[in-house]
Amino acid sequence: MASNLIKAVITGSDFFTEKKAGELTAILDDPETHSWYAEDMSAKSAGSGAKSVETGADEFFSALFTSSLFNSCKLLVIKHAENLKKPEEFTKNAARAENAVLFISSDLKKSAALHKAAKADGLEIITEARKTGAAKAGEIKALFKESGLKID
Repeated sequence: MASNLIKAVITGSDFFTEKKAGELTAILDDPETHSWYAEDMSAKSAGSGAKSVETGADEFFSALFTSSLFNSCKLLVIKHAENLKKPEEFTKNAARAENAVLFISSDLKKSAALHKAAKADGLEIITEARKTGAAKAGEIKALFKESGLKID
């Protein structure tokens, strides 16, 4: 396994989290990617007798500790991670795993428990800086300029 695997929490706007995730994962060599929504992680295992349905959390933990058969590594992504019920359980296991893990969050206030757990387990925490109206306008102008479009 590669020693440069990403284990991080990214919190911010959709544009910011997508950009940062792309930057972080660019160093991975064609990872096998799996993603879940945090809302699916707290579903109870439904089962009666021999039939049992695996929950999102079961799938995540299973993928976390198994190697990819056809790729150099796995990239596991949990979206809306601020909604995880027990974030410390996820960050603790992510820190020990030999696969890349990203927790994507859009709400800084709701992400406090996730950030605390991630910090305790040594995961990287990347948070979008708050921007003033002028900074946002400058960012939008830069995007138009990059695209070759004029804006007044």
